[in-house]
Amino acid sequence: MNEEQAAFALWKGLEVWGLTVLTDLAIVLSLVVMAMILARGYLEELEKHLTLRVGLEVWRLSVNLFTDLSLSVAVVIGLLVTNPDIFADIKVPLPFFPAATLCLAVALVLRIFYGGRARGTKAYGLATVLIMVAVIVNLLGYTFAMESAGEEWLVNHPSAFWSFLDNLKSNKNLGLSMTVFWICGPLLYAVLVWSMVAGLRRSVLGEKKETV
Repeated sequence: MNEEQAAFALWKGLEVWGLTVLTDLAIVLSLVVMAMILARGYLEELEKHLTLRVGLEVWRLSVNLFTDLSLSVAVVIGLLVTNPDIFADIKVPLPFFPAATLCLAVALVLRIFYGGRARGTKAYGLATVLIMVAVIVNLLGYTFAMESAGEEWLVNHPSAFWSFLDNLKSNKNLGLSMTVFWICGPLLYAVLVWSMVAGLRRSVLGEKKETV
């Protein structure tokens, strides 16, 4: 291996490592968002210790902002990763990860533009369900596909079940990768356009937030 080949191998290794870290971060953030939503009752209990109205408002703003920012980062990572070239390099659990990103993206639009932060609204309920579905799908994909039984284990313990799950990794099943891309990719961009239209209606036309 000459110097140029070694440099390329090092760069490729760093690229794959970085992309893997990003996908893992998106999965962790989806779990954090679900935890923040499910712990809303606990967070409201903590509000009772805030005696100043300003402190209470800052607390509520911080909770919502942290939740939405975490959700936004997870969606942006998923949007950037959902392309054929990256699928061919890293073992993204397909079709789990892009489908989970799609659920998170819709939930984010509902929370930001359609009153999805207000408990008791249909938008809040739908966004919460979508986030929970995304988390479950992500965790199943991470545990049983992305980090499934490795080749070393399968050599001594052959299993049709684990071999099938191992074959769901994007870097081992390019046909599935392309199929998932052509299904989830356009839908993700459709949600992106939907969010842009909703944002224009709110910021440019001055329309009030809607409820679903």
